[in-house]
Amino acid sequence: MSPTPVPDFGAMFAVHDAVRRDLARAVSLTGGTAPVTEVRAAALRARWELLCGVVAAHEQAEDLTLWPRLRVVLPAEETGPLDVAAEQHVALDTALAEATRSLTDPDAFADRAHRERATGALEHVAVRADHHFGLEERRLLPLVAAWLDAADWAAFVTSWSAAPGPGGFERVLPFLLDGAHPDRSASVLSGLDPQQQAAYAEIWRPSYRAATADLW
Repeated sequence: MSPTPVPDFGAMFAVHDAVRRDLARAVSLTGGTAPVTEVRAAALRARWELLCGVVAAHEQAEDLTLWPRLRVVLPAEETGPLDVAAEQHVALDTALAEATRSLTDPDAFADRAHRERATGALEHVAVRADHHFGLEERRLLPLVAAWLDAADWAAFVTSWSAAPGPGGFERVLPFLLDGAHPDRSASVLSGLDPQQQAAYAEIWRPSYRAATADLW
């Protein structure tokens, strides 16, 4: 009997990579010394809203379709990482909410004290996200590969694709693939139909680049 093929986890890694990337960018921006203009602050807040929505959509798809199925098939002694991931998820949501409060403060960039507060909140999110995503990558995805079948993973991807975040694929895909390795981009784009692939190349990505050219 041939071994069960490992699922293509590209969609999940794309979300993790993009969130880590933008958290690092946001920390660098708020913690730097260059003035943050009103225009740039508005762009950062819009970007933050997108990032939070992407994280929420990602976690919701996992919680609805992936982790419950994995918990059903795992032996009881193997479910510990799922319990830890659930606790980390709560901590990440709390950190995101605190950072949102800091960034949406009208005086968030008014002086060094406010900027340091926002930077600290963002750094906290970055740590929480890295811990949570790292656990999923190191502990949970190997369990998915070992215990779930292709239909289970396809159900997760379908659930996530139906609602990947604010604005759907038109906004989310360029965000996910900004600076991504070509292999990662190819993995994600392979799940699109030809019309969507053309829209990404000809409309979505150029629009994204124009809208974010001055943000970072």
